[in-house]
Amino acid sequence: TAAGVCATYASADVPKTMPGAAGSTTLSTIAIPGNPRVDDLQVAITLDHANMQNLDVHLSSPAGNDNGLFTDIGGAAQPTMDLVLDDSAAIPIGAFNEVQGMRLMPEADYLLGRYRGEDAGGTWTLSLREDGSVAGGGTLTAWSITICEPPPPPSCPAGTFAATLFSTDFEAGESGFTHSGTLDEWELGLPSVAPIT
Repeated sequence: TAAGVCATYASADVPKTMPGAAGSTTLSTIAIPGNPRVDDLQVAITLDHANMQNLDVHLSSPAGNDNGLFTDIGGAAQPTMDLVLDDSAAIPIGAFNEVQGMRLMPEADYLLGRYRGEDAGGTWTLSLREDGSVAGGGTLTAWSITICEPPPPPSCPAGTFAATLFSTDFEAGESGFTHSGTLDEWELGLPSVAPIT
C-alpha cells in the first residue's frame, strides 16, 4: 500500500440476494465522503453462491470508470468467497479455485491501478452479473473498499521555498529550444506529417 493515509469504507447496502437467473445483475453501493485521492485501492468481498463460476463482478467509480474484478472463478464445490483483491498480492485470482481467506490480484485485464489519481468521493457500485445457464443464486454478505491516498509532497527545509524554475506548454513557440539533424521530426502547431495529419 501507499505511504499516505488509508481508510476503509464498508457498504451499508448489504446483504443483497443474487437471484441465480442467467443475465441477472445485483448491484450494491458504497458512499465515500469527502474527496480522498486514490493512490492505491483494495476491495474486500464476502459472498456465497451456489454456482460461483457464474459470476462476473465489476466495480464502478463515482467518475464512471467501470473495471472488472473477476469472471467465472471458483470451483463447483466452493460456495463461499471471502477475499481481498489487491494489485500488490502475489497470486492472481483464478490461478486456483481457493477464494476463502485469501489476498489475490484481480484478473490480469482488470487491475485496480486503473483508479489511481481519481477522486474517490461519491458512490462506488459493485455489479455482480450471473452469466451461467445453470441455476444458482446466493447472497452478497459484505464488501468494502480501502483507499490509500498519495503521501504528502516533501516539505522544504526551514528558510527555503518551492519555486518553478521553468515552465512552458510550447503553445506560443519553441520557448528557446532548438532542433536539427537528418531525422528531425519535431514540429510545432498542427501536425502535418504521417501518421498524424
